[in-house]
Amino acid sequence: MTPARRAEGLPSKPVTAEQPVDTLPEAIRKISEAMQRMSRLGLNRKAIIVLLQHETGEPQRVIKTVLDGLADLARRYTT
Repeated sequence: MTPARRAEGLPSKPVTAEQPVDTLPEAIRKISEAMQRMSRLGLNRKAIIVLLQHETGEPQRVIKTVLDGLADLARRYTT
């Protein structure tokens, strides 16, 4: 773990799914559900965008586009 990640309280390893995903539609639904859960847990959209911008260095407009796409995956691509 890098000192910066430790100082920010970030996990040293990527967070893994609780259970394995069997199908692509199921994976898509889980991604969309995770985006909704983050919002319910107290991280508003602006906080998520700022955190991702800090971590990746990507412009906020790119992050917003990706977040919009993740939230809409299930609606668009599953039945």
